[in-house]
This record gives sequence, structure tokens and C-alpha cells, in this order.
Amino acid sequence: MLDGMDIDGTDGKPYVLIESGNIPVTRENRFSSYNSYKNDVQAMPPNFIAPKTGIVYDNRMRYHGNIHEEEHHPEDPSRIYSIQKTIIKAGCLERMIYIKAREVTAEEACLVHTPEHWDFVNRTSGNGTQKAFYNDPNVVYCSIHRYENAHFYPGDKQASHTHVGGGNAKGKTINIPWPRPGMCDSDYIYAFNKVVMPIAFEFDPDIVIVSAGFDAAEGDPMGENHVSPVAYGHMTHMLKSLAGGKLVLALEGGYNLESISKSALACVKVLLGESPARLGPIKPSQDCIETIHQVIRVQSRYWSSLAPEYVDASEDKTPGKFVVSMIGNQSL
Repeated sequence: MLDGMDIDGTDGKPYVLIESGNIPVTRENRFSSYNSYKNDVQAMPPNFIAPKTGIVYDNRMRYHGNIHEEEHHPEDPSRIYSIQKTIIKAGCLERMIYIKAREVTAEEACLVHTPEHWDFVNRTSGNGTQKAFYNDPNVVYCSIHRYENAHFYPGDKQASHTHVGGGNAKGKTINIPWPRPGMCDSDYIYAFNKVVMPIAFEFDPDIVIVSAGFDAAEGDPMGENHVSPVAYGHMTHMLKSLAGGKLVLALEGGYNLESISKSALACVKVLLGESPARLGPIKPSQDCIETIHQVIRVQSRYWSSLAPEYVDASEDKTPGKFVVSMIGNQSL
């Protein structure tokens, strides 16, 4: 029944995957839409399990392509169509709630941006999630990315592990910068277990929003890493344990159509309640271990869930505290 559908929504509004038991997306029609859905559910058989995962799709997202015909860029509208088609083929669409979306208002955008920035973005085009929340103590921003000492796109030194947030928000920005391409499942899962999840549990967020960058997936021509759909499923599964399951996945990078489709499907299945497939032994690379140690060495001064504890002798004279060596088990 759904195989031939072009899941727009439609009205043509943007695409994002939402998990949280009907997270309201609009102010005007969210309650009426939900009440209509609830009435339909009440008419279902007693053993019917109401879906808790929503999907929003917009045909206009297919227009997000390279406007300079003489230049090649992997940004391709077929990325969206490929993911849509894979979700439908797997039978996941009929297990999800349709949610209509709308464009963000200036009032909403200016909750985290200045009116001048809103005007600027309207005239041009922007990346800046880290900068948007860099001084906000109420938001934890965490990014795992290919860095190569700022030689990889976008070449920003602020993506290093030493940039941790400003003012009262120190420690609320966590960068995990890979020194090279070729990082694998074990490296990402190790980063999650050692840094991302301990900090996330300690912070105890109300909602988790993920910029789902599938450019780390196996086969991606830009990221050149080797993360499998299974690993994406496991990372989604871990994040789903936070905030009572209030988890949003918003598509970001990823330019190999097969890779992004399989990776997105693995995430969707986890959102729908399926368990991720078996991952295998976790054996992180030496580059991964060294990077995580560097991150922990900096972030442990802000998060008690991270060890070793970092204490700068010039900043803290508290009796009984000590610095744990990064090599071996001896204390300094």
C-alpha cells in the first residue's frame, strides 16, 4: 500500500527523523493532528502498539544540489530520495507517524542567534552549531569528526579538543577530532563509551538532537572513514537511553547513496524499537586511543565522570587531589 507513496507530508516541508512519542513540531496544528491520530488508535485492536517514531519529509529537499554546473560536488538531491526509498522498501514507513513541518520563524531562530545573524543567513548560506551554543551552559555540544590538525574541511582550529566552551559554559563543548581518515566502528564506539555517554549521563539532557553525519560511513568519498550501518545503529541505541528516549536525528552529511541509505535505515530501525545487530569485538586504533586520552585530559577538569582527573597545580591546591599519568598507572 505504501510502496508507491512519495512521502512528502506533503505541503512540501523539511525532512527530519523524530523519536519521542509525538514530539510537537508546530504550534498551530500539532495538537489537532495528534488528537486525530489518537482517535484512530483508540479504534485499533487491543494488542495494537501505537508507533512512537515520527517522520517528516519534504520534496523541496531534493532541490538541495550544486548550483554551479561547472563544479562537481557530492551534495546530491538523490541522497534524500535514496533514504526515503530504502525506508519504504524495508516496511518502516507504515510503522511511523507522519508529522508535517514548517519553516523556522525569525523569532525561533533568534532564541540562539542575533537578528543581524538572521538577516545575514537570509542573504547567504551557514554552519555554526558549535558557535551558536559555545557560551551556553544549558547545552552540551559534542562532535566526532575528521580533523587532521585543521587541514580537513572546514579547516577550523576551533574544532580541536582544546576548545571547550566559553564563560560559564566551559566543558559544554566536546570535540573529538580524528587525526586522520580511516577510522572504524571500534574507534567511534570507543569514543562513545569513554567520552560521549559518560558526559551525556552526567549532564542528563532533556532532549538529544543529532546532526546525523553519514559522511563517516564506509564508502563515503568525502569522509573516507569506515563506520558501518551496524555501528550507527549502536550509537543510536546508546543515545536513545538518554532523555527518556527523546531523540531527534536530523540528516547532515553523507554522499554515497548506498552508504547513507543503509546507515539511515539502521538508525530508523533502532528508533522503531529494534535492537541493533551484533557489532563484534571493540578494538580501537592507537590514533583513537591517543585522541580520546587527549580529550579526557582536558575535559576531566569539567566532568567528574571522566578519569583520569585533571588538576592544574597552578589552579587547584585542594589537598588530596592528584594528577593521574596518561601512561601507566602511576600518579604524579
